[in-house]
Amino acid sequence: MRVYRDLGCVMLVISLLQVVPAQTSVGWKGIVPLRSSRTDVEARFGQPMKGARDSYDTPNERITITYATGACSNDIHSLWRVSKDTVTDILVAPLSFLPADQLIASLKTRLTRIADMEIKGKFQYYSRDGAIEVQSTVLEDRRETVDYFVLRPGSAGSKLKCRNEPPAKTTDTTTEEQRPRI
Repeated sequence: MRVYRDLGCVMLVISLLQVVPAQTSVGWKGIVPLRSSRTDVEARFGQPMKGARDSYDTPNERITITYATGACSNDIHSLWRVSKDTVTDILVAPLSFLPADQLIASLKTRLTRIADMEIKGKFQYYSRDGAIEVQSTVLEDRRETVDYFVLRPGSAGSKLKCRNEPPAKTTDTTTEEQRPRI
């Protein structure tokens, strides 16, 4: 049974290695924010799960896609000058143990690690341009596992941002110099 679990973990890591380097728009399994459409996603993953709009299950992960609802409208998902049903965010939640260090190495970009001030053993990793976010948990055996990761347009999509986008809300008061580097 352990062999199957380990094989599943290896297959998940291999599938995650398909992430495009951060110098371009970050994509995952051929799906790229601000480029891919609902049609592309459904061609790759099939129809979304029943009762869970825009979520797709695979053997190794649950994928939740956020789509634009129209170019530059007041809707929070339309902060981009793109067509309706264009992918804006990709959230991937592994269904089994995924070592955080393996995922982070596969992303091929420098991430800043920040400890959750309220929950011991929880960490957030962010890319400087906001294109990548990873949440992890340190387990009792001191292994760090990925809870989920999110891929967004980041600075690669800045030309497509709507001009009236509200500023991002943040509660993090840590300065760049105080944040540990990985």
